[in-house]
Amino acid sequence: MKMQTNLGLNKRRQLISDDITHVAVGSGDTAASVTDTALETEEDREAIEAITYGGTGVATVRTRFDNVLEADLTEVGAFDDLAGDMMDRIVHAVVDKNAGVELLVDITYEVSE
Repeated sequence: MKMQTNLGLNKRRQLISDDITHVAVGSGDTAASVTDTALETEEDREAIEAITYGGTGVATVRTRFDNVLEADLTEVGAFDDLAGDMMDRIVHAVVDKNAGVELLVDITYEVSE
């Protein structure tokens, strides 16, 4: 029987979170697909602000979007560089982002057996 150790799970979460350098937000609403390479309608992309490690195998990536952006946001993507490859895409309910309001985006990854 194969068993992942806690140390192994934590090393894998770090491999994933270390690859993510930027997060983008957009206004596209097409369902996410494994073949997606970009957000449907990217509005802004920022460098990650912090990575925090939670329980075994859990990492959260935080990105801050300044108060200039104004859009009805419906998608988020994680990227490995400013102009890099998209690693994840999430389509969600509309978030009405107004100018003057700061937006924090947290993406949590959980590695398990």
